[in-house]
Amino acid sequence: MPPDIAGFWRGTLDSVLPSMTTTVEWMIQQDRTPTGAPGTGFMGQEMIGTMVNDFVGTIYGGSAGDPTWFYVDKVSSGGGPRRVIGGGKFESGELKATTVENSADRHGNEFVSELGSVSLSRD
Repeated sequence: MPPDIAGFWRGTLDSVLPSMTTTVEWMIQQDRTPTGAPGTGFMGQEMIGTMVNDFVGTIYGGSAGDPTWFYVDKVSSGGGPRRVIGGGKFESGELKATTVENSADRHGNEFVSELGSVSLSRD
């Protein structure tokens, strides 16, 4: 069964840029099964300063004693559309993720750049 990650989470984003750490908050709504147990799908909003990103995600696997892995696709931001993908794990009551941005240059060449890591605890 997936962990219940619904609710408000607060933590830090450590950017790949030198000396760039900022507060980040996630508000997560999680799917429920017909019996009310936590489901594998979730969505929510990420707040970083004045920027707000909407996201959707999926929880994968995990068993007793092992981390539960998740995938997040941020679909918008306050500064305009962009696509940021994060993958991470839920372990010992914390969400930890690495975020990358999938973009294209003016010639249409796609590239991926790492943005940083996120560490969140339930508020």
